[in-house]
Amino acid sequence: MDNAISHHALLARGLNWLGDAVISIPAIRALALARPEGVAVVARGGARELYRALPGVTEVWDDKKSPRDRYRLIRELKKRRFGEAILFPNSFGAALLAFLARIPVRIGYAGDGRSLLLTEAVAKNRAALGAHEAFSYLSLLETAGIPAPFVLPSLARPEAAKGRESGEFRLALAPGASYGTAKRFGAKGFAKTARLYAEIFPRAQITLVGAAAEIGEAQAALALLRASGLTPLDLTGKTTFAELVRVLAEASLVLCNDSGVMHLAAALRTPVAVPFGPTNPLATGPLSRESRILRVGAECSPCKYRHCPKPEKLCYRGLEPESLFRESRALLKFLSLPRDPARSLILSFVAPPRETAIAPDAPLAFVLDAVALASIPPSRLAPGPDQGTRPDAFPLGTDSLKPKPRAYFQGKYPLFQAPDARRARLWGAEMALSRGFTPQNSVFLANSLAALREIKDLPKTLPDARPSPARDAALAPWPVALVLNADEPSLARQAARENLIPTVCAPSFARALEWAQSYLK
Repeated sequence: MDNAISHHALLARGLNWLGDAVISIPAIRALALARPEGVAVVARGGARELYRALPGVTEVWDDKKSPRDRYRLIRELKKRRFGEAILFPNSFGAALLAFLARIPVRIGYAGDGRSLLLTEAVAKNRAALGAHEAFSYLSLLETAGIPAPFVLPSLARPEAAKGRESGEFRLALAPGASYGTAKRFGAKGFAKTARLYAEIFPRAQITLVGAAAEIGEAQAALALLRASGLTPLDLTGKTTFAELVRVLAEASLVLCNDSGVMHLAAALRTPVAVPFGPTNPLATGPLSRESRILRVGAECSPCKYRHCPKPEKLCYRGLEPESLFRESRALLKFLSLPRDPARSLILSFVAPPRETAIAPDAPLAFVLDAVALASIPPSRLAPGPDQGTRPDAFPLGTDSLKPKPRAYFQGKYPLFQAPDARRARLWGAEMALSRGFTPQNSVFLANSLAALREIKDLPKTLPDARPSPARDAALAPWPVALVLNADEPSLARQAARENLIPTVCAPSFARALEWAQSYLK
């Protein structure tokens, strides 16, 4: 190896779990943009192969656990004379490694007794505790003065996988989860869901994948599938990282637990349906438009147990294979619909910070929550409540006006007056449908449980109207992408407990808006 690297070269201590490594992709890419000379990464296990596949990563070091191997790694890092280390893991060992390697600038989150080993120990923002983990890595970069725009995690698809349009249905099953048994939906559930798919796709190719530690669960599913007369291919514990990527990229659908396979499939833009149990989808859910989360929201969930201490997993009670089949089929139908990003709609259910404009780059933004629009002066209201289908108008409930409102839109859009907030939302939904906006081309922002509940139930409460393809599409499963503004951690926890289907949770409205706009591109 070349020992002449500049003293200003950057070392990133990556994540060890494959799923966590995928979540860190936006942060690694931000580092690569800020450091064009390249980024070196230290990681373990399968995560190393993931980091090697990312643009801008020049080399990847293996942080093995044995004292002898760690001594060798520290000695090599000293020779490379790195000037700065960004430590994504919160572990003491990650900070000790950078300290012993004599890297002059060491930035990481405080905690685990390691603050004295860091030159900049960053305190975690309490308001972001309910946010998706991807934002915690980006926030760490911002503390270091590194621009950290959010992008969806993505991996290049292998050339061999680009022919997925052949019409052959390929189902990938990953019934295991290396973290522990608590995160496993169960071999029976996945096997039965696969059998339901085999009934409608008799020639479906079923492949089991996962890590070597998950072989037991895969063998149980394999036995059940073979007993049903199916002949799946079992690759659990037998694939390299590149081979696993190819299998997932070629799949028509992936059914799995909250695991590395889930995040990898999401980054490859392969449709993935996931039963969530003890973990929080707001914090670790797949960052992908092509995903569907199923959850029953037990009182004890989310938790961090590796193995459930209760005789029956309450967080999976009532979550049946038929539900997984139905929802994953709906996902595939949703993805088959035409989607024009230029016509995408952001429905905002939150009053933004005063310095933040609502969706400034969106072609059109409907704001359906009357409370969110309380800042618009009454003088901007167009007369009459019967203009619910007029274009480029915002419905506003009269019960929400404040004595001294503030104008955000500066006369840019006409408004019409509704008798109450509920009617404003319903008229707004009708207006959106009349303009061709549906849940299939929309992203939603929210910051209240009431708004989240209303979004979830909106298809059921739309007033009867003339049938149309847009309306039929709107009554399909409601949205895949729901962004929650988690200014309050308790809000995020309660939303997860009630299974209010957000895909990602942002620490602020500005971040939520940034994510939504990235999602629509």
